[in-house]
Amino acid sequence: MSNSTPETANRAQRILAFMIATLVIVALLCFAAAMIGYATGAIVNSFNGLWGAVIMIPYFALPVALLLTVALLAITGVRRSRENRAR
Repeated sequence: MSNSTPETANRAQRILAFMIATLVIVALLCFAAAMIGYATGAIVNSFNGLWGAVIMIPYFALPVALLLTVALLAITGVRRSRENRAR
C-alpha cells in the first residue's frame, strides 16, 4: 500500500473557488430577476437605478468567473506538478 496523503486545497484555491461560486450565483440570480422584471413589466427600456445594475451584473460577473476558473486551474496544475516533482 502506498503512503499517500490526501490532497488539501490551500487558502488561495479555496478563496478562488468561493469567489467563482459567488459570482456565478449572483449572476444567475440577477439574470432571473431581470427575466421576472421584464415579464411583469417592471423593466420597460429603463436602465436607471437598481434595474440597470441587476441587468448589467451578469455581463461582468460571468466573464470574471471564467477568468478566475482559468486561474484556479492554473494554480492547481502548478501545485500538482510541484508535488509530483517532490516525490
